[in-house]
Amino acid sequence: MKKTHIRVQALTFTITFLLGIAAFTNTADAQTTSSDLEGTWNTDYQKMINGSNFASGFDFSAQPAQTKAHMKETFESRTFTFNADQTVTVAFSVRGNSKQVDGTWSYVASNRLLTILINGASVEYRTTLQGSALSMEPLVLEANAVFKSLSLTKN
Repeated sequence: MKKTHIRVQALTFTITFLLGIAAFTNTADAQTTSSDLEGTWNTDYQKMINGSNFASGFDFSAQPAQTKAHMKETFESRTFTFNADQTVTVAFSVRGNSKQVDGTWSYVASNRLLTILINGASVEYRTTLQGSALSMEPLVLEANAVFKSLSLTKN
């Protein structure tokens, strides 16, 4: 009888714990709105190169120093500015030259889908927002992709 009671308590605790995690996760995702994305976001290059965020087939360690330096400059300098009027500006640096591209964006909160349209090309991202950290994972990974997702922090 005592073993059954302990198992029931353990099962109840486990179910309560899992439901709490599920409720927290669903609440966090459900609460993200397009206004949460508004503002300027900086690419977190260090977070992107640490861990297993590289696209399949890309070997960062095998890249020459010049390629690594170019990647660092391009990704460390990259910012996304999402404006309330649904316009977006992506700014970055290439070989010391500042570049900027403008487009539009939309966000569907129910499935955390961010769509960015620049120069007629549309990219869809599944997003995860945790505080001031935003992860953007493209639904379709390009053949020449370096990273599986972008990590950003809000300015």
